[in-house]
Amino acid sequence: MYLDTEKQQSVFMQPFDLRLATQPDRYKPAVETIPAKKTQLWVQVTCEGDQLDFDEKFLHKNRLEVSLNTGDHGDWHDPILNPQVRGWYHRESTKNKNSTIVGWNPYGSLKYEHKKHKSSDGTPKYEYGRPQRGGNSHSGVDLYAPVGTPIYACVDGKIVYHKFFGKKAGFLTQLRGKYKDKTYTFQYLHLMEIKKDKFRFYNNYKNDPKIKNDGWKNYSDLENPLIDPIVQEKYEVIYNGSELKIDKNTIDINIVTKLNDLFESKGVVEVKKGDIIGYTGSTGNSYQGKKRNHLHFGIKDASGIRISPYELLEQYINLDESGVETSSKQDGETPSSEW
Repeated sequence: MYLDTEKQQSVFMQPFDLRLATQPDRYKPAVETIPAKKTQLWVQVTCEGDQLDFDEKFLHKNRLEVSLNTGDHGDWHDPILNPQVRGWYHRESTKNKNSTIVGWNPYGSLKYEHKKHKSSDGTPKYEYGRPQRGGNSHSGVDLYAPVGTPIYACVDGKIVYHKFFGKKAGFLTQLRGKYKDKTYTFQYLHLMEIKKDKFRFYNNYKNDPKIKNDGWKNYSDLENPLIDPIVQEKYEVIYNGSELKIDKNTIDINIVTKLNDLFESKGVVEVKKGDIIGYTGSTGNSYQGKKRNHLHFGIKDASGIRISPYELLEQYINLDESGVETSSKQDGETPSSEW
Protein backbone atom coordinates (compact mmCIF):
# COMPACT_ATOMS: atom_id res chain seq x y z
CA MET A 1 0.00 0.00 0.00
CA TYR A 2 1.30 3.45 -0.94
CA LEU A 3 0.25 7.03 -0.22
CA ASP A 4 -0.49 9.31 -3.15
CA THR A 5 0.87 12.56 -1.70
CA GLU A 6 -0.95 14.69 -4.28
CA LYS A 7 -4.41 13.22 -3.66
CA GLN A 8 -3.71 12.30 -0.02
CA GLN A 9 -5.22 8.86 -0.41
CA SER A 10 -4.07 5.26 -0.24
CA VAL A 11 -3.19 3.42 -3.47
CA PHE A 12 -2.50 -0.28 -3.83
CA MET A 13 0.53 -0.95 -6.02
CA GLN A 14 3.01 -3.74 -6.52
CA PRO A 15 6.70 -2.91 -5.82
CA PHE A 16 7.42 -3.11 -9.54
CA ASP A 17 4.67 -0.65 -10.49
CA LEU A 18 5.94 1.76 -13.16
CA ARG A 19 4.59 4.76 -11.25
CA LEU A 20 7.04 4.14 -8.43
CA ALA A 21 9.92 4.45 -10.85
CA THR A 22 8.63 7.43 -12.79
CA GLN A 23 7.11 9.42 -9.89
CA PRO A 24 9.06 8.45 -6.76
CA ASP A 25 8.31 11.74 -4.97
CA ARG A 26 4.57 11.35 -5.40
CA TYR A 27 4.11 7.79 -4.10
CA LYS A 28 5.40 6.94 -0.63
CA PRO A 29 5.02 3.71 1.38
CA ALA A 30 1.88 4.04 3.51
CA VAL A 31 1.83 3.18 7.18
CA GLU A 32 -1.65 2.17 8.33
CA THR A 33 -2.73 2.10 11.95
CA ILE A 34 -5.33 -0.44 13.01
CA PRO A 35 -7.47 0.04 16.14
CA ALA A 36 -6.48 -2.05 19.14
CA LYS A 37 -9.87 -3.75 19.15
CA LYS A 38 -9.56 -7.18 17.52
CA THR A 39 -11.43 -7.30 14.22
CA GLN A 40 -11.65 -9.77 11.37
CA LEU A 41 -12.04 -8.34 7.89
CA TRP A 42 -12.77 -10.25 4.70
CA VAL A 43 -12.56 -8.47 1.34
CA GLN A 44 -13.31 -10.17 -1.96
CA VAL A 45 -12.64 -8.18 -5.13
CA THR A 46 -13.18 -9.27 -8.71
CA CYS A 47 -11.56 -7.03 -11.31
CA GLU A 48 -10.05 -6.85 -14.77
CA GLY A 49 -6.91 -5.12 -15.94
CA ASP A 50 -3.28 -4.96 -14.94
CA GLN A 51 -3.62 -2.71 -11.93
CA LEU A 52 -6.24 -1.81 -9.36
CA ASP A 53 -6.16 1.38 -7.30
CA PHE A 54 -7.98 1.15 -3.97
CA ASP A 55 -8.67 4.85 -3.86
CA GLU A 56 -11.79 6.83 -3.06
CA LYS A 57 -12.90 7.22 -6.68
CA PHE A 58 -12.67 3.47 -7.30
CA LEU A 59 -14.68 2.66 -4.17
CA HIS A 60 -17.46 5.12 -5.01
CA LYS A 61 -17.55 4.08 -8.67
CA ASN A 62 -18.02 0.43 -7.73
CA ARG A 63 -20.28 1.14 -4.75
CA LEU A 64 -17.89 -0.48 -2.29
CA GLU A 65 -17.65 0.47 1.35
CA VAL A 66 -14.71 -0.74 3.43
CA SER A 67 -14.64 -0.26 7.18
CA LEU A 68 -12.65 -1.88 9.96
CA ASN A 69 -15.49 -1.19 12.39
CA THR A 70 -17.39 -4.38 11.61
CA GLY A 71 -18.23 -5.34 15.20
CA ASP A 72 -17.07 -8.92 14.52
CA HIS A 73 -14.50 -10.34 16.95
CA GLY A 74 -14.51 -13.94 15.74
CA ASP A 75 -16.62 -15.72 18.36
CA TRP A 76 -18.50 -12.55 19.30
CA HIS A 77 -20.31 -9.74 17.50
CA ASP A 78 -21.05 -6.49 19.29
CA PRO A 79 -24.81 -5.95 19.88
CA ILE A 80 -24.33 -2.48 18.38
CA LEU A 81 -21.27 -1.19 16.56
CA ASN A 82 -18.61 0.44 18.73
CA PRO A 83 -20.57 -0.04 21.98
CA GLN A 84 -20.27 2.76 24.55
CA VAL A 85 -21.74 2.72 28.05
CA ARG A 86 -24.40 5.41 28.25
CA GLY A 87 -22.92 8.32 30.17
CA TRP A 88 -25.70 10.90 30.16
CA TYR A 89 -28.00 9.81 32.96
CA HIS A 90 -29.95 12.32 35.05
CA ARG A 91 -29.25 16.03 34.76
CA GLU A 92 -29.11 16.32 38.52
CA SER A 93 -26.75 13.35 38.89
CA THR A 94 -23.70 14.29 40.96
CA LYS A 95 -22.80 10.84 42.28
CA ASN A 96 -20.02 10.16 39.80
CA LYS A 97 -16.95 11.41 41.63
CA ASN A 98 -14.75 10.53 38.64
CA SER A 99 -16.26 13.28 36.48
CA THR A 100 -16.73 17.03 36.73
CA ILE A 101 -19.51 16.97 34.11
CA VAL A 102 -22.91 17.40 35.74
CA GLY A 103 -25.26 14.62 34.65
CA TRP A 104 -22.47 12.31 33.40
CA ASN A 105 -22.84 9.08 35.35
CA PRO A 106 -22.13 5.88 33.39
CA TYR A 107 -22.23 3.91 36.65
CA GLY A 108 -25.98 4.48 36.68
CA SER A 109 -26.12 2.32 33.54
CA LEU A 110 -24.15 -0.58 35.05
CA LYS A 111 -25.41 -1.23 38.57
CA TYR A 112 -23.86 -4.59 39.35
CA GLU A 113 -22.06 -6.03 42.36
CA HIS A 114 -18.38 -6.70 41.83
CA LYS A 115 -15.95 -6.00 44.63
CA LYS A 116 -12.85 -5.86 42.43
CA HIS A 117 -14.02 -2.62 40.83
CA LYS A 118 -12.56 0.09 43.02
CA SER A 119 -11.41 3.66 42.67
CA SER A 120 -7.72 4.54 42.81
CA ASP A 121 -7.94 5.15 46.56
CA GLY A 122 -9.28 1.63 47.15
CA THR A 123 -12.91 2.56 47.81
CA PRO A 124 -15.75 1.06 45.72
CA LYS A 125 -16.67 3.03 42.64
CA TYR A 126 -19.81 5.07 43.05
CA GLU A 127 -23.11 3.53 42.00
CA TYR A 128 -21.85 0.01 41.30
CA GLY A 129 -24.53 -2.41 42.40
CA ARG A 130 -26.74 0.31 43.86
CA PRO A 131 -30.47 0.63 43.16
CA GLN A 132 -31.76 2.09 39.92
CA ARG A 133 -33.91 5.22 40.08
CA GLY A 134 -36.96 4.55 42.22
CA GLY A 135 -35.07 1.86 44.17
CA ASN A 136 -35.30 -0.80 41.47
CA SER A 137 -32.34 -2.96 40.50
CA HIS A 138 -30.74 -2.76 37.06
CA SER A 139 -29.60 -6.08 35.68
CA GLY A 140 -27.85 -5.17 32.45
CA VAL A 141 -25.76 -2.50 30.81
CA ASP A 142 -27.16 0.52 28.98
CA LEU A 143 -25.34 1.16 25.71
CA TYR A 144 -25.64 4.58 24.08
CA ALA A 145 -27.78 4.21 20.95
CA PRO A 146 -29.88 6.88 19.20
CA VAL A 147 -33.33 5.81 18.02
CA GLY A 148 -33.05 3.49 15.01
CA THR A 149 -29.57 2.12 15.72
CA PRO A 150 -29.32 -1.42 14.27
CA ILE A 151 -28.78 -4.25 16.74
CA TYR A 152 -26.98 -7.45 15.84
CA ALA A 153 -27.09 -11.10 16.82
CA CYS A 154 -23.99 -11.39 18.99
CA VAL A 155 -23.66 -15.17 18.43
CA ASP A 156 -25.14 -17.88 16.25
CA GLY A 157 -28.34 -19.01 17.89
CA LYS A 158 -32.10 -18.88 18.09
CA ILE A 159 -34.42 -15.99 18.82
CA VAL A 160 -36.74 -17.35 21.50
CA TYR A 161 -38.67 -14.18 22.30
CA HIS A 162 -39.52 -11.29 20.00
CA LYS A 163 -42.48 -9.14 21.03
CA PHE A 164 -43.71 -6.48 23.41
CA PHE A 165 -42.96 -7.75 26.91
CA GLY A 166 -44.49 -5.17 29.22
CA LYS A 167 -44.49 -1.61 30.45
CA LYS A 168 -40.93 -1.68 31.81
CA ALA A 169 -39.04 -3.69 29.19
CA GLY A 170 -40.98 -2.53 26.17
CA PHE A 171 -40.25 -4.48 23.01
CA LEU A 172 -37.90 -7.34 23.89
CA THR A 173 -35.84 -9.70 21.75
CA GLN A 174 -34.08 -12.66 23.36
CA LEU A 175 -31.34 -14.64 21.61
CA ARG A 176 -30.11 -17.96 22.97
CA GLY A 177 -26.72 -19.25 21.87
CA LYS A 178 -23.19 -20.16 22.91
CA TYR A 179 -20.27 -17.90 23.72
CA LYS A 180 -16.96 -19.51 24.67
CA ASP A 181 -18.70 -22.90 24.88
CA LYS A 182 -21.27 -21.70 27.41
CA THR A 183 -24.96 -21.19 26.71
CA TYR A 184 -26.43 -17.77 27.40
CA THR A 185 -29.63 -15.85 26.75
CA PHE A 186 -28.91 -12.37 25.43
CA GLN A 187 -31.61 -9.77 26.01
CA TYR A 188 -32.21 -6.63 23.93
CA LEU A 189 -34.74 -4.29 25.61
CA HIS A 190 -36.60 -1.07 24.75
CA LEU A 191 -36.50 -1.74 20.97
CA MET A 192 -38.60 -0.09 18.29
CA GLU A 193 -41.76 -2.02 17.53
CA ILE A 194 -42.05 -2.21 13.76
CA LYS A 195 -44.95 -3.49 11.66
CA LYS A 196 -45.74 -3.36 7.97
CA ASP A 197 -47.99 -0.31 8.23
CA LYS A 198 -46.82 1.44 11.41
CA PHE A 199 -44.11 1.72 14.05
CA ARG A 200 -43.41 3.16 17.47
CA PHE A 201 -40.25 3.93 19.38
CA TYR A 202 -42.01 5.02 22.58
CA ASN A 203 -45.31 4.06 24.18
CA ASN A 204 -47.67 5.29 26.86
CA TYR A 205 -45.78 3.96 29.86
CA LYS A 206 -47.47 6.12 32.51
CA ASN A 207 -50.92 6.63 30.96
CA ASP A 208 -49.94 10.14 29.93
CA PRO A 209 -52.82 11.86 28.09
CA LYS A 210 -50.30 13.70 25.88
CA ILE A 211 -49.26 10.38 24.26
CA LYS A 212 -51.77 9.50 21.57
CA ASN A 213 -52.41 6.05 20.07
CA ASP A 214 -49.89 4.50 22.50
CA GLY A 215 -47.04 5.96 20.45
CA TRP A 216 -47.95 4.29 17.14
CA LYS A 217 -47.18 6.22 13.94
CA ASN A 218 -48.53 5.23 10.51
CA TYR A 219 -46.10 5.37 7.59
CA SER A 220 -48.84 6.83 5.42
CA ASP A 221 -49.26 10.05 7.39
CA LEU A 222 -45.93 10.76 9.08
CA GLU A 223 -45.26 14.29 10.17
CA ASN A 224 -41.74 15.64 9.71
CA PRO A 225 -40.23 16.66 11.97
CA LEU A 226 -41.77 14.27 14.45
CA ILE A 227 -42.03 15.91 17.88
CA ASP A 228 -42.24 13.51 20.76
CA PRO A 229 -44.89 14.47 23.33
CA ILE A 230 -42.75 13.49 26.33
CA VAL A 231 -39.85 15.97 26.28
CA GLN A 232 -40.74 17.85 23.07
CA GLU A 233 -37.65 16.90 21.09
CA LYS A 234 -37.61 16.86 17.28
CA TYR A 235 -36.80 13.86 15.07
CA GLU A 236 -36.24 14.12 11.33
CA VAL A 237 -38.34 11.28 9.89
CA ILE A 238 -38.48 10.15 6.23
CA TYR A 239 -40.19 7.03 4.82
CA ASN A 240 -39.62 5.89 1.22
CA GLY A 241 -41.77 2.76 1.06
CA SER A 242 -39.24 0.25 2.36
CA GLU A 243 -36.90 2.24 4.61
CA LEU A 244 -37.54 4.58 7.49
CA LYS A 245 -34.91 7.18 8.30
CA ILE A 246 -34.85 8.73 11.77
CA ASP A 247 -32.23 11.46 12.10
CA LYS A 248 -28.97 9.71 11.06
CA ASN A 249 -30.19 6.10 11.25
CA THR A 250 -31.88 4.10 8.49
CA ILE A 251 -34.28 1.27 9.39
CA ASP A 252 -34.92 -1.52 6.90
CA ILE A 253 -38.60 -2.30 7.45
CA ASN A 254 -38.43 -5.57 5.49
CA ILE A 255 -35.73 -7.07 7.74
CA VAL A 256 -37.86 -6.64 10.84
CA THR A 257 -41.23 -7.59 9.38
CA LYS A 258 -39.74 -10.77 7.92
CA LEU A 259 -38.35 -11.65 11.35
CA ASN A 260 -41.75 -10.86 12.88
CA ASP A 261 -43.52 -13.21 10.47
CA LEU A 262 -41.06 -16.04 11.07
CA PHE A 263 -41.35 -15.74 14.84
CA GLU A 264 -45.15 -15.58 14.76
CA SER A 265 -45.36 -18.70 12.58
CA LYS A 266 -42.59 -20.80 14.18
CA GLY A 267 -42.10 -19.39 17.67
CA VAL A 268 -38.33 -19.50 17.20
CA VAL A 269 -36.01 -18.11 14.53
CA GLU A 270 -32.46 -19.24 13.79
CA VAL A 271 -30.01 -16.41 13.15
CA LYS A 272 -26.32 -16.05 12.42
CA LYS A 273 -23.82 -13.93 14.28
CA GLY A 274 -23.90 -10.43 12.82
CA ASP A 275 -27.48 -10.59 11.50
CA ILE A 276 -29.53 -7.44 12.09
CA ILE A 277 -32.35 -8.47 14.43
CA GLY A 278 -33.95 -5.13 15.25
CA TYR A 279 -33.47 -1.43 15.94
CA THR A 280 -33.18 0.54 19.14
CA GLY A 281 -36.05 2.59 20.47
CA SER A 282 -37.34 3.86 23.80
CA THR A 283 -40.28 1.57 24.46
CA GLY A 284 -41.05 0.63 28.04
CA ASN A 285 -39.81 2.85 30.84
CA SER A 286 -36.64 4.03 29.10
CA TYR A 287 -37.61 7.31 27.43
CA GLN A 288 -35.50 10.14 28.86
CA GLY A 289 -34.68 12.15 25.75
CA LYS A 290 -32.28 11.82 22.84
CA LYS A 291 -28.95 12.02 24.65
CA ARG A 292 -29.94 9.29 27.09
CA ASN A 293 -31.43 6.94 24.50
CA HIS A 294 -29.93 3.48 24.81
CA LEU A 295 -30.04 -0.25 24.31
CA HIS A 296 -30.49 -2.17 27.55
CA PHE A 297 -28.40 -5.30 27.02
CA GLY A 298 -28.77 -8.13 29.51
CA ILE A 299 -27.38 -11.66 29.82
CA LYS A 300 -28.62 -14.76 31.61
CA ASP A 301 -26.61 -17.96 32.01
CA ALA A 302 -27.99 -21.44 31.27
CA SER A 303 -29.58 -21.55 34.75
CA GLY A 304 -31.40 -18.28 34.19
CA ILE A 305 -29.16 -16.32 36.56
CA ARG A 306 -28.47 -12.75 35.45
CA ILE A 307 -24.83 -11.87 34.98
CA SER A 308 -23.08 -8.58 34.24
CA PRO A 309 -22.60 -7.97 30.51
CA TYR A 310 -19.83 -5.49 31.23
CA GLU A 311 -17.96 -7.98 33.39
CA LEU A 312 -18.15 -10.65 30.67
CA LEU A 313 -17.44 -8.31 27.75
CA GLU A 314 -15.30 -5.56 29.24
CA GLN A 315 -12.73 -5.85 26.43
CA TYR A 316 -15.37 -4.91 23.84
CA ILE A 317 -17.33 -2.17 25.66
CA ASN A 318 -15.99 1.33 26.25
CA LEU A 319 -16.66 2.85 29.68
CA ASP A 320 -15.72 6.53 29.77
CA GLU A 321 -15.77 7.37 33.48
CA SER A 322 -14.85 11.04 33.20
CA GLY A 323 -16.86 11.83 30.06
CA VAL A 324 -13.95 13.77 28.57
CA GLU A 325 -13.72 11.46 25.55
CA THR A 326 -17.35 10.72 24.72
CA SER A 327 -19.74 13.17 26.42
CA SER A 328 -19.85 15.51 23.41
CA LYS A 329 -20.24 12.55 21.04
CA GLN A 330 -23.29 11.15 22.82
CA ASP A 331 -25.46 13.82 21.21
CA GLY A 332 -28.55 11.65 20.73
CA GLU A 333 -28.36 11.60 16.93
CA THR A 334 -24.90 10.38 15.88
CA PRO A 335 -24.54 6.60 16.36
CA SER A 336 -21.29 5.41 17.90
CA SER A 337 -20.56 3.48 14.69
CA GLU A 338 -19.78 6.86 13.06
CA TRP A 339 -17.32 8.03 15.72
